[in-house]
Amino acid sequence: FVSIDDNEVHHLRLVMDEIFGEENFVTQFVWNSSTAGGIRAKYVNRNHEYALCYAKTLAQVPQLFAPLSQEAVKQYNRRDARGRYREKDFAWVTQSTNSNQRYLIECPDGALVQPRPGYLFRFVRARFEEALHNDLVVFKRTKTSPLIDQHGKRARWNIYIKKYLGDATGAPSSLTPKSVVGLYNSGSNEIKELFGAMLFNNPKPTAYLRYFLEIAVGKNSTDSRQRNDAEPEDAQEIDEQTHDEIVLDFFAGSCSTAHAVLAHNQEDGRARRFIMVQQPELTPPNSLARRHGFATIADLGKERIRRVLHKLALEDCEGFRVYTIEEEH
Repeated sequence: FVSIDDNEVHHLRLVMDEIFGEENFVTQFVWNSSTAGGIRAKYVNRNHEYALCYAKTLAQVPQLFAPLSQEAVKQYNRRDARGRYREKDFAWVTQSTNSNQRYLIECPDGALVQPRPGYLFRFVRARFEEALHNDLVVFKRTKTSPLIDQHGKRARWNIYIKKYLGDATGAPSSLTPKSVVGLYNSGSNEIKELFGAMLFNNPKPTAYLRYFLEIAVGKNSTDSRQRNDAEPEDAQEIDEQTHDEIVLDFFAGSCSTAHAVLAHNQEDGRARRFIMVQQPELTPPNSLARRHGFATIADLGKERIRRVLHKLALEDCEGFRVYTIEEEH
C-alpha cells in the first residue's frame, strides 16, 4: 500500500508497475480525507487522497476482506449468549432453479412452509438442519412472509438465519468508508492527545492505516462464530493465520503505522511486529517539534511509540530496538 495525493499518483502508478508489474496491481483506493470547502483552492478543493495497492504475486493473494462500517455494525441489533447478531431472511429472490434449495420446513405449530415461486432457501436441507441444531434459525409469525404452505397459500411464518457480528466482514470497496477510516484531522488529534501539541503536520489517522492492515493480514475475532451463509457475495469470516506478521513502513514519519499495529495487537491479541524506516530528517528550527526537544522526525517517531506503549499499558511488550545507519568515513 502506498499513500499519495493526486499531484504524483500518475507517476507513482508507472513506478509501481515497473517494480511489481502491471499484472500485480490490485486497486487504487480513494480516501475522502477532508470535508473542508470554502475558498481553500483557486479552482477545486481537493478533499481526497489515494492509496495504491500492489501484490508481489497477485495470483497467490487470497480473497480480501475489510472491517465493517459503523452503519453496517448497527444492523447487528440483537444479542444472545454468543454475541451480537442480525436476522436475515432464509428465503431470497433468485433466478436459480436449484431444486435442492426448495423443500418443506416444519414450523413451531406444525405448519409446513417452502419458498414461493421466484425464491429459494439460502442453502440445502442438510445445512439447514445443522443450523437449526446450532440454534441459528429463528421462526417468526408475519403477514408478509415470502413463504407458502404445502397448499400454495401464503404462510403465516417466516424463517430467518442468525448472522453474528463476530463473523462479519465484507470485500473492501475502493472508496474507503469514512466512518471506519476517519479524516486527516483524526490523525492530528491523535498527535495532540499523545504530546499535548500538534508536533507533526498531516499524520495519517491510525484508523486509516488499520483499515489497510486488516485487509492485508486480517484480524482474529475474539467472538468468532461458525459461518452460516452460503452466498458468495456475503460477508465471510477471515481465516485465522498461523503466524504473526511483520509490517514494514519505509516512510515512517511520526510512526502512525507502528501506533496502528500496536493498537490492532491489543484489540485482537496477536503479536504482529513492525519495522519503521525514516531518514534522519531534521525538524524545522522554529517548529513546535524542535521546541519540544525533537531534533529529527525519527526522534519524534520513537517517542510516539514509547507513549503509545504506555498509553495502551502493554506490559508484556518487549519494547522496540532502534538501529542507525552510520555515515561512511
